[in-house]
Amino acid sequence: MKKLLPLFLQIAAGTTLLFSMVPTSARASILWAESSGILEANNFWYNRVERSTSIKGFDEEQQVTLDTAIPHQSLNEWDDLTNLLYLDPGMVVDSHMLYFANPNPRDGRITAEATVKFSGTIVGLIGDSSFFYPYNYLFAPNATNNPASGGWTLEEELSWTPLDEVQFVSEDTLQLNWTTRSAIDPLRVLTLSATQAVPEPLTLLGAGTAIVMGGFFKSKLKNNSKNVIEGDRS
Repeated sequence: MKKLLPLFLQIAAGTTLLFSMVPTSARASILWAESSGILEANNFWYNRVERSTSIKGFDEEQQVTLDTAIPHQSLNEWDDLTNLLYLDPGMVVDSHMLYFANPNPRDGRITAEATVKFSGTIVGLIGDSSFFYPYNYLFAPNATNNPASGGWTLEEELSWTPLDEVQFVSEDTLQLNWTTRSAIDPLRVLTLSATQAVPEPLTLLGAGTAIVMGGFFKSKLKNNSKNVIEGDRS
């Protein structure tokens, strides 16, 4: 038995080494070192909201297979909650949250800029909290906090508020120019997971072109009205 033990340990060590050499799917993320103007925050679905004069962000769930069509918004049309774009069921995506929360609302409106790079191609933007909750079971499962109950939203330019502008630098990089006073400006960014199978090379190329122009996949009109959470506007 004493002679068998060293042999067993050698086999176990070899097995461990073998498994450590098997490639694993990298966790998709915000590429912090290649981004600027943004600070990493705790996931506010499970922790308190961290307010700052800078835009903050965190990664949500990764490698999520969509079990239903997921609505997302056209670029910078944050007040349009009817004419939506959709990601198809079966897609595998990674989710990330960017947000801007003024630490001293009594001091007035503040602005911030950030350039944010992701490790995957951006396929969807969601800038209104009324679209967060129905799909939190996918992207923030078993959330213990409900910070967006007041109706957070990015804003279009109006007489009393400037535009919360998002621009595409490339298919995986966003430029943010945001302004807020007392509300929270949020943006859920969905990126294509590394595990997502792309049947044809041109499929991804066409999708990347479409999202840069402000949409991804086929634009559809919603047939039924949604209950939009009204609350404090930024």
